[in-house]
Amino acid sequence: MSLGGRGTASLLGILVILGAFVVMATVEIIEPGYEGVYYKLGTVEDKPLPSGWNYIAPWGHVIPFELKQLSHEYTKIEGTLTKEGLSVTPDVSIIYRIKPGSSVGIYKNVSGSYFDTLITPIFMYVLRDEIKRWTAEDIYTGKASEIQADVQKRLQEYPTLVKEGIILDQVLIRGVVLPDEVVKAIEAKIKRGQEVETMKFSVLVQQQENLKILSAAEAQAKANQMVANSITPTLVQYKYVEAIASNPNTVIIGGGGNGMMLNAAELLKNG
Repeated sequence: MSLGGRGTASLLGILVILGAFVVMATVEIIEPGYEGVYYKLGTVEDKPLPSGWNYIAPWGHVIPFELKQLSHEYTKIEGTLTKEGLSVTPDVSIIYRIKPGSSVGIYKNVSGSYFDTLITPIFMYVLRDEIKRWTAEDIYTGKASEIQADVQKRLQEYPTLVKEGIILDQVLIRGVVLPDEVVKAIEAKIKRGQEVETMKFSVLVQQQENLKILSAAEAQAKANQMVANSITPTLVQYKYVEAIASNPNTVIIGGGGNGMMLNAAELLKNG
């Protein structure tokens, strides 16, 4: 091969390498579940890059934004007060994500991490605002689920988060720690309430039993009155005739149909 031919081959080789480098430099692969904010020469493109292969200018740059659900645990949140001003310590988890297509707006409008700049401050404000609507006893006796639902609803509708396309899918209150003396006082109050309810139940049972006895007595009295009202002179005379007809040994003490009927054998026995 001549010198000229070798020079041409070298040049072609260099051009191929440079071409491959240029191609590699202009391809940006975005992983599934992400989208990319693309900017070049200080200008941010309005439309984010989707997942997959994307061709960009060699002088361009891409910042990936995750679209999948993320979670964060807030443990021992201090500075949280109840309705009566008692300090409590909640432990809360949140599940959040960003709406597809919102990464460019977040990059332009939010300084730093959108989680630290927007989600955490807004979450803390809403959580504390909701807890201060309830007493310590409310929280201890099961109102945490209502607080959780209210916090979640408010965060899902919070204007700043909605505007930036940040979605709070779920808020989970794992627990709320109350001061020991408050817990003891609440438990004592609950116990007293249970004792009162037990006494009320006992009184109610006794009242029901008394009503049954009274009802039975009234029924018996009514029956006795009906029997007494049914004894007429005519009935007595009928029984008089019936007794004589059925037992010839019956002796009548007293006159007329109002006499007392006794068996003859009984009379002999009694002398």
